[in-house]
Amino acid sequence: MFTGTSSARRQSDKTARTEDWAASGRLIAAVAHELKNPIQALGNALFLLEKCLRGDALPNRYLKAAQEELGRMKEITASILSPYRESPPRRAVNIPAVLDSILEFYDHKIKFKRIQICRRYSSVSPVEASAGEIRQVFTNLVINALEAVPTGGKVVVHAFSSRDWSSPERDGIRVVIGDNGPGIRPEHRRRLFEPFFTTKTGRGTGLGLWVSQVFMERLGSRVRLRTSARPHRAGTCFSVFLPFDRRTPIQAR
Repeated sequence: MFTGTSSARRQSDKTARTEDWAASGRLIAAVAHELKNPIQALGNALFLLEKCLRGDALPNRYLKAAQEELGRMKEITASILSPYRESPPRRAVNIPAVLDSILEFYDHKIKFKRIQICRRYSSVSPVEASAGEIRQVFTNLVINALEAVPTGGKVVVHAFSSRDWSSPERDGIRVVIGDNGPGIRPEHRRRLFEPFFTTKTGRGTGLGLWVSQVFMERLGSRVRLRTSARPHRAGTCFSVFLPFDRRTPIQAR
């Protein structure tokens, strides 16, 4: 009896948290939308100011700092608004090509940290999806892996034909991105996909995994996590299933 009551209470708390996140997300998105125009105007003003201050070193230094912070504001508002925009039309997406393009883009970071990249692509057919959204999902996961590993660390990028673990009748592609970093602490795991939650002190917006989960839910799938913080067995693995069919999207959280 008590077990059933506790289970019902936990489910009720989870539902309440989900509703709170949804309401907060809508409010934040509305605020971000209203900020777009003044941010654009500020960017134009800084651009004109830069032209007036050519050759003046000290003001230009402060101007550059202001432009960098403005760029960060644009990035944050774009990330907040992206889950609330209508998903672009789907088309055939070559997953290995997307992954290779992302790794090539971050080649400097990979070489600087001497990271070993292990790519394995097995019998991967194109999937119908939004190319931009898919690229953003995998970019977020790759960046997290590259930042998590120490110098000389290892990142695995594996794509292969698979079935949906929760619905075995669904065929598709599974992409696994793993690293041998320190792993994610137990107290952080439940909050990892919450908006604005981040373990990167002074860096990151805490929106990457949340946005990624929203995009995957549109495809009727989810980003799954396995991680360990145990000494000598630490590491993190994110798994994404991309279905071939067009199932109704999962209700956004």
